[in-house]
Amino acid sequence: MALTVTLDPHGEQLVAACLRTGRYHSPEEVVARALESLAESPDEAIAQILGLRPEVVEELRRQARARGRAVKSYAAGLLEEAARLRAACDETASPPPSTDVLEAIERLKGFGRSHGLSLGDATIRQLREEARP
Repeated sequence: MALTVTLDPHGEQLVAACLRTGRYHSPEEVVARALESLAESPDEAIAQILGLRPEVVEELRRQARARGRAVKSYAAGLLEEAARLRAACDETASPPPSTDVLEAIERLKGFGRSHGLSLGDATIRQLREEARP
């Protein structure tokens, strides 16, 4: 079966870099070896794609084994959970203060400095958060 594959510019650069090493004689050979590597060791391929350190990969393997899951599906689940948590944090995070608020804070700071006023241990941010309904 013949298959035509179109690579993006980054993929083309990767293939060209592999060819320059002299270990491969054609783009087809580079792609074939890459596919063989994926088939031989999917865990290592995932680690390489994500840039994981070996000790992290080993810990993922250990945790996946303890749960009776494949490393690939376990790691994917962790990433999905992290993305959901991040999205939830982003939804509940306070919007950044407006320019008017920032300018008012600076005026208050200047007024406090020039009149020797102090908030004690409190910060303007803490006071602002406490004042929110």
